[in-house]
Amino acid sequence: ASFMLDDILERLDPHPGEWRRRLQRWSGRYLHALKRRMWWGREPSRKLPVGRRRVFAIPNNDVFGAIRVNLSGREPRGVVAPGREYDALFDDIRSGLMELVDGDTGAALVRDVFRVAEDPLDERSLGLPDFCIEWNRDAPIRSAASPRIGMVRRRFRGVRTGDHQPNGFFWATGPGVAGGRQPGPVSVTDFAATVAALLGVALDDVDGRPIAALTR
Repeated sequence: ASFMLDDILERLDPHPGEWRRRLQRWSGRYLHALKRRMWWGREPSRKLPVGRRRVFAIPNNDVFGAIRVNLSGREPRGVVAPGREYDALFDDIRSGLMELVDGDTGAALVRDVFRVAEDPLDERSLGLPDFCIEWNRDAPIRSAASPRIGMVRRRFRGVRTGDHQPNGFFWATGPGVAGGRQPGPVSVTDFAATVAALLGVALDDVDGRPIAALTR
């Protein structure tokens, strides 16, 4: 659900005020029809500028959603003070995210929410998210719901090739490559060494070794 995390965060932390939550519900209902007539699929942004928000989503990956805090002393227009306010914000955001369920099945959407670093001003963590969300990815996610946010429903428009797995497929074709099947698995570290060997290029100081079936 990382692709709709920012929409969820805006409803969990709807600063500056309850009026915005009501406006979101109204605009979501009426602007959808309006954009089809006037914007031809381009939906006008209704988001608050990042400088006025306390939390916002940042790019990460599909397994873990990433949240950045608009922290005073770190961000150009920080609005959250380190210490108690930061800690209280984490507790509030975590509580709200842990309540999320799939709007279609009722299954829990979040397995855990955790802080990346104890000290958000530590220079070693300045480029990292503040909080990460581990999604429940037992099934495709198309909606998120809770008493606090109502219903958020989005269509994923990206392209996914799959997740990291311990095993996969590897095909090779070209001059000198005989048809057949490798009798056993090979390591991904062998790929570069194999390509280098096929090109007659020396590749020193690497862990991989040329795949014999392709280079004999």
